[in-house]
Amino acid sequence: MKRTLLSLAVVLSMTNAVWADPLSTEQQRQMRNANRKIWFGVVMMAGGAVIAPLTALATEANGKGQTMKAGVGLMIAGSAVIWWGASERRRTLDPQITVGVSLGRGNAVFVRRTW
Repeated sequence: MKRTLLSLAVVLSMTNAVWADPLSTEQQRQMRNANRKIWFGVVMMAGGAVIAPLTALATEANGKGQTMKAGVGLMIAGSAVIWWGASERRRTLDPQITVGVSLGRGNAVFVRRTW
């Protein structure tokens, strides 16, 4: 009995990997674009993180904080680009399917797949 349950568990755990579809060329392109956005956002955040402390001393000396504000803005924009890339990557890998039924004068069944 234990051997049967173990073999069943192994077979069920492997079915998802066996039946999984490889990414199409369009999905691969979308994944590359999403990864580029993530890396670009990381570079923007790193640039802002370097600019902010380096200009903090100059800000105290001249009383203007324009460069410091630019560094913080760069970090905020970088985090937004990272979020954009991550959400695009999630939509590429996990599209959503919505099934609906419309009843009334005209009956209809619709299936909508969104990415």
